[in-house]
Amino acid sequence: GEANLREYSDTFARAESEFGVPGPVIAAFWALETDFGANQGDVSTLDALASLAYDCRRPEIFRPELIAFLELVDRGTVPVSVTGAWAGEIGQLQMLPSDYLEKGIDGDGDGRVDLKGSAPDAILTAANKISSLGWRAGEPWLQEVRIPSDMPWGPKQGLGQQAGALRVGANG
Repeated sequence: GEANLREYSDTFARAESEFGVPGPVIAAFWALETDFGANQGDVSTLDALASLAYDCRRPEIFRPELIAFLELVDRGTVPVSVTGAWAGEIGQLQMLPSDYLEKGIDGDGDGRVDLKGSAPDAILTAANKISSLGWRAGEPWLQEVRIPSDMPWGPKQGLGQQAGALRVGANG
């Protein structure tokens, strides 16, 4: 993560300036979602969304995503053969097609939004999405957690290494 924060320091600075979202927050999502773009998924986005759009459990969520995906294809933003995650997310930060359309930002200045191939596009789009969810700049976003020693599964009961790993200070 630190190497990516350094490599894209200007982009992360822009994300924080424009959207108030600190670079480490975006980098954490990036790492969690795709290991910094290394594992973006190999499921056909069209197949995933078409299946989910007509599945009886959540069509109200996925039918609009299928339409948004077809709009991305129609605009030439992504090929119909694009792959991603099982639920239709695309790119380095796994955005749904509607977010790609509504929140996508051309971060590298090449005239297009490419969430699969352009880290600056993905970083700024993620900052835009996080901001749209109500992120408030300057508020604490990580709280230190300590496990009490008298817990039945705490450090004194043999899980010390695992429990100790859970003690993360506010600065990482």
